Amino acid sequence: MQSASLNTAYSSANRDVISVDPNANTITVVDMDDVVIEASSPVFFSGSAAASYGLIAGQPYYIVADPTSGKSGPTSTITFQVSPIWKQLLSQNNVPIQSSGAAGPPVDLLPGSGSFQWGPIQAVSQLGSQQTTSHLLKPNSDGSYTIWVAPEEKLPSDADPHNWIPTPSSAYYNSIYGSGSDVNTGIRLMIRMYYPAPGCPGPSIMPCGTRDATYVLPLVEPIS
Repeated sequence: MQSASLNTAYSSANRDVISVDPNANTITVVDMDDVVIEASSPVFFSGSAAASYGLIAGQPYYIVADPTSGKSGPTSTITFQVSPIWKQLLSQNNVPIQSSGAAGPPVDLLPGSGSFQWGPIQAVSQLGSQQTTSHLLKPNSDGSYTIWVAPEEKLPSDADPHNWIPTPSSAYYNSIYGSGSDVNTGIRLMIRMYYPAPGCPGPSIMPCGTRDATYVLPLVEPIS
């Protein structure tokens, strides 16, 4: 699933971009040994200097082809081109197929100046206890949480982006596949629950080891 502005979990291991070649439209960065970057991998750039190179800070980009390896002094590097577009293959029912397709044409980079950073992106497709305990979700005044599930253009102005799960957008897909492409934007909400066992680590709102615990599923309300 894609959105014009993905709700993302940015890697904390972002590092400085080493160089940008506007003639070849390539970017050279420090290689991350613990992160696999290959064709179609989503990455982002941060820092005010990114704009001078023709890049939008915080926007997802996609690796056009597998990076090439190199050296910058004693440091291992990788060099790649990026595109703002990732065109997935469609199923017979016009549903975008995960882990398929290819990135579009590379960005025309500018001969900018200044240092900026890059990092891999992990798209958020679910929110749960991990985000709650790490204080990534914004609670309501009564301690509850409101999770917004919608495409960007239908997200209310008061919705906190940390509590947002982006859904397929016709406007975005039309920009990729063409106007009237009729890409399927249907979704199915799912809640995954684990009943705590005696001695389970970590906090839980349900008592451990009892048979009379109940859980009321949250109310789902349409917003448009």
